[in-house]
Amino acid sequence: MKLLGLLPMSDHARDIDRFRLHPSKFPKRVEISISERVMGHIQAISARTGRSFSESAAAIVVQGAEKFDPEQFYL
Repeated sequence: MKLLGLLPMSDHARDIDRFRLHPSKFPKRVEISISERVMGHIQAISARTGRSFSESAAAIVVQGAEKFDPEQFYL
């Protein structure tokens, strides 16, 4: 006799682990102060692309971080 639809407990636990959320992989929230001029630029980009202000600002930060050269950064 073969039982269908029943999984051993160890397989079930392993299957559930695949769907657990890992907080370390969530996007991080950052607050920054920007000038009115920069805010205007981001709003214009948002209007042109159809992205929200937050999405546009995040894309700009990511793009800048990818091109950032710490050797050329001076305080």
